[in-house]
Amino acid sequence: MTIVWPALFAVAVVAGMWITERRSDDRALARKTYLLGIWGGILGARVWFSAQYGVWADGMSFWGFVVGATLAVAFYRRWHSGRWEVGDFPDAAAPALLLGAALVRVGCFLNGCCYGKPSDLPWAVAYGPSSPAYHGQLRAGFIDAFASSSLPVHPTQLYEALFDSGLVLAIVVAPGRTRLPRHFLFLLAVAVYATFRFFLEFVRGDSGGLTFGVLTFAQASSLAIALGALALMWRGSAVVQKPVTGIEGEAQ
Repeated sequence: MTIVWPALFAVAVVAGMWITERRSDDRALARKTYLLGIWGGILGARVWFSAQYGVWADGMSFWGFVVGATLAVAFYRRWHSGRWEVGDFPDAAAPALLLGAALVRVGCFLNGCCYGKPSDLPWAVAYGPSSPAYHGQLRAGFIDAFASSSLPVHPTQLYEALFDSGLVLAIVVAPGRTRLPRHFLFLLAVAVYATFRFFLEFVRGDSGGLTFGVLTFAQASSLAIALGALALMWRGSAVVQKPVTGIEGEAQ
């Protein structure tokens, strides 16, 4: 791995903290929550990636990061306030999460990991012998050991980086976002990204390890998380719309 990927990850962490603090009501609490979420996310990303391949592997998974960060945030806020309540943090952090994903995918593109399937499109990219894309195609028998580069592949990393950037912009400029149910914006972003990721997997060239029938590990994860996010969105909307009643059953 080149220095570019860690550098972009560091930029994503710092930029994400700045964005999250500015969008939070309690900036000091948001900063502590964010930093613990990052550590939980890193651990989750490693565990999720290793679960995919059945061994402790040197890699990270976006969904593992999301799940690990979410658990870390939930347990920290439970310890901090004594209640299972994360406040405005998920909605405040949603743009930071997606901006981080976009920056990291640019690092993946430069590193040659998370690459796509072979393609003859004009924007397809070939990687050199030191790249994960080259070694992945060598193991798959697509090229031989004397090849000077990999076969041209879909730049799936840039597809995702562009999509994530557009989603960040949509969240930031979303009209009337303060009137939405709490956590709705975060859950919507997760559901939309999960749907995109499900279909992106059809042109990913590095989806190895555990599968679920015809679904890759990432597709199964995306499908489950999208359904979970949609269910929570529906539940949140139902709670907001339901009138609060008093002892006599009258709306208060």
